[in-house]
Amino acid sequence: MFLDKYEPQSFEGFVGNKQAIIEVRAWAENFDKERKPLLLVGCTGVGKSTIARVISYEKNWQINEISSDEQRDKDSLEKRMELFVQSSSFFNKRNLFVFEDLDFLPVKDSGASSKILEIIKIAKNPVIFTATNIYSSQKIREIVNYCFVVNLKKLTYLEIQKKLKEIIAKEDIYFSESALEIMAKSAKGDIRSAILDLEALADIGVTEKTIAILGEREKTENIFSTLMNLQKSKSLIEGKRIQDSCNIDYDMQFAWVNENISSIYGYPELKKAYDLVSYADLMKNYIYKRQNWIFLKYYLMTGIVAPFMLKNKKFTKFNFPSFISRMSRDRSNFSKNKSIAKLVQKLIRGSSKRILNEIPYYKQYFESTDPEFLQSKYTDSELEDLEKLLKIKFKMPTKEPKAKDKTETKPKDKLNQYLEKSETTLAPTKTPTNAGRGKQVTLF
Repeated sequence: MFLDKYEPQSFEGFVGNKQAIIEVRAWAENFDKERKPLLLVGCTGVGKSTIARVISYEKNWQINEISSDEQRDKDSLEKRMELFVQSSSFFNKRNLFVFEDLDFLPVKDSGASSKILEIIKIAKNPVIFTATNIYSSQKIREIVNYCFVVNLKKLTYLEIQKKLKEIIAKEDIYFSESALEIMAKSAKGDIRSAILDLEALADIGVTEKTIAILGEREKTENIFSTLMNLQKSKSLIEGKRIQDSCNIDYDMQFAWVNENISSIYGYPELKKAYDLVSYADLMKNYIYKRQNWIFLKYYLMTGIVAPFMLKNKKFTKFNFPSFISRMSRDRSNFSKNKSIAKLVQKLIRGSSKRILNEIPYYKQYFESTDPEFLQSKYTDSELEDLEKLLKIKFKMPTKEPKAKDKTETKPKDKLNQYLEKSETTLAPTKTPTNAGRGKQVTLF
């Protein structure tokens, strides 16, 4: 994945937030004096987790993480945190403990926040927390007050665009400047989502047409916040109010729930959640078949709201519905193959259906064909399109321009020009003979 491949190994390669990096480095240098945990606060995709990993690289610390999808009850935290915050690693390195998404503690805290505060007060090793909104819960207020807080600003689209260009140059991806600018702006400060979008379009190129496949980032942001708020909701009434505020259509909401429900629950809650989702799917088919929209409220409540009301929820990061991504990729690949088939039909007489089935073999054909023959059949723009679609390089013979056969005349010097001019102006001219007198008059 591009995220892992191009993750910075030092702060020199980190995008944006230069002042925050200075503060983080100062915290790492002075940790033994103050022994305060670090709290990184910023919106999604701004680089909070990346900063923690880069610090571990620079200081040669052994990193240990608790992500948002792991158990966060009092007993689990006590077992894991006390082990790492007090002792060194097996390789005689200092442990760095990273606790992601502090604001996503379980709804029923059962002493988790108080246990975290108790452990970090006696910690000998550095601890880093990450959070999106430190004002979302009163439970973490005491932890926040005890930490050294560094706020990360949302990245500008120019910073994101610059990073995307670096990846494009290394991966040799076709792109247009206008489309790349649209992609950077639609990320809305989330560089992680921008890199994921770029990876999704790496095979087909970044153009204004292909960007339309990804949809609007604003809608995706809204569904993320909707699902996170549904996880935190405590009643069906509150959940229905959150679902009503979402600005994407009902079927897309249902697709998001269906995709991510397996990462929220374990057995036996997962079975109950899928029972609710399957009942909702039956209701949806009944509504569309009979056009009986009275059942819409039951479909929304059963398929979108109720699955989040079960016990033992895990707080996890949500993924885009995979079947929609596959459909988008298949559609873009089909349009690309149709373009190839249209160009191949200029060479052979055959149906487009047969050519579409034989497309894998045409790359080898064009690589082995005489370039002069191709130049006689295609225009330069058509050859460029073939080159981009098949991702091969044609070595076309270039015609050398004919040399202009012109004899250069050296300019005459000023003395010769003056003499020639003098001869023409001072030379004697003869008048015609006077017939009456028979005399010739010479004028100077």
